[in-house]
Amino acid sequence: MALIGTVCGVIMLFGNIPTHYTLLPYLALFSSMVFLVSSVLIGNSSVSVSTVLIFGMTVMRYCLHPLIMVYGDYQTVLKYNISSNAQSGILLMMYECVAIYLAMVASIRKNRLADNNSSNIVVFKRIHTVVFLLFGYLALALAVRPDLSNLFMSIFQIDEVEFTQAGRIEGQQEGSFLRIISTLFSFVFLIVRIVFPVYILGLLIKKKKSNTVLISATLLFVFLQFLFITATFAESIIASLIIILAVGKSDKRLFAKMMKIAPLFVVGIIIAYFYIRHQVNAMAGTGGKYAGNNTLAELSSLINAYFTGVDNVAGTFNLRRDSRLEHFLASMQVTIPFNTTIFGRAGEILPTLFNFENHETGQIPSTIGNGYYYFGFLLAPIFSFSFSYLAVKFNAIALNTQSFWHYVTYMLVAVLFSLGLGMYNEVITIQYIFNWAIPMLLIANYLNRSVHNSR
Repeated sequence: MALIGTVCGVIMLFGNIPTHYTLLPYLALFSSMVFLVSSVLIGNSSVSVSTVLIFGMTVMRYCLHPLIMVYGDYQTVLKYNISSNAQSGILLMMYECVAIYLAMVASIRKNRLADNNSSNIVVFKRIHTVVFLLFGYLALALAVRPDLSNLFMSIFQIDEVEFTQAGRIEGQQEGSFLRIISTLFSFVFLIVRIVFPVYILGLLIKKKKSNTVLISATLLFVFLQFLFITATFAESIIASLIIILAVGKSDKRLFAKMMKIAPLFVVGIIIAYFYIRHQVNAMAGTGGKYAGNNTLAELSSLINAYFTGVDNVAGTFNLRRDSRLEHFLASMQVTIPFNTTIFGRAGEILPTLFNFENHETGQIPSTIGNGYYYFGFLLAPIFSFSFSYLAVKFNAIALNTQSFWHYVTYMLVAVLFSLGLGMYNEVITIQYIFNWAIPMLLIANYLNRSVHNSR
């Protein structure tokens, strides 16, 4: 990782860099030093999913994307006041980098990883009941509200705004019966995304099906994730990763074979999405939201949007700061399930303000930028530090648990916190913890009691 950062930084030094981006090469060089020091401090600790995700997320944001920006004409959609704010955004990202890796090192030293012993997917009477009830509610909700089927979009239908931030709006009045049904439908479907594929794969493993059948079934469920997108695109990636990890928990040899195929399969789906959308735009003679004059320019714009790049962080400095408390309370309110029923409609949330002040739509403000807006420079990385620490902690808890369904749940939490450092921000991350991880934990507790009772 340190080598990648160093190479990116050196290559950027030979590029044509405007005055307001002069610190861009040093972001990569600085992060490479942080990577190196962190690696030394971590020592021979086992590699985990969360550390891989954190390294990957930060290398993309601090090294690869700045390099693509330099040779991609600095193309992004967030350019309002960029000449005034870019340097501040880069310095804030340097500070974030230190906080993320300080938290990761501290968490690794505090939370030791156990050996990831194989544990068969548990299939027994209670899981049959859980799956039946989950699908029963989905069917009932669709019967009462057939329009809920409109929530589903495939990767080939979703537009560029919804690719990062859900664009479909709930039309029912807050607190209404139909609104509650809709909210519960979203929660239940999130759970079904993981529980049902793992349940079916568990049945196949129990029947001792061949590895070819299991790998094929796993890839089928991964593909289906991208045909039923109800919120952000990354939701499908998260579910796919958890399914793969769940199968891998049951059989290390099967997991090793799958890891040679599954990542390429997922990447292939994503590449297919962008290729098809590019071709459709080209045939229609229209440029997409993130279109550029060349491939690197388009990548520069896309990555800045999907991985909260430099221009995204810089956009935070355009926000007026006279209503920080109100925006913080409103943003935290929307993370709570049934918040409109309990508290009434929330005020203006920070993502809304961010898009308005930057004259854009559909952009997710960064975790570090939001921290700066709420708490000032010194405490700006509070979310980033917390998410990095918790991602490693829950990864360790997952590997140390003897309960299969708790392993699945804790790995989900670890992945959510890891992605909260770049693909998501604190609002979306906390929403998913409440709406996805906690319901999964309740189901895991229920199923775990069944295991103990059967002994």
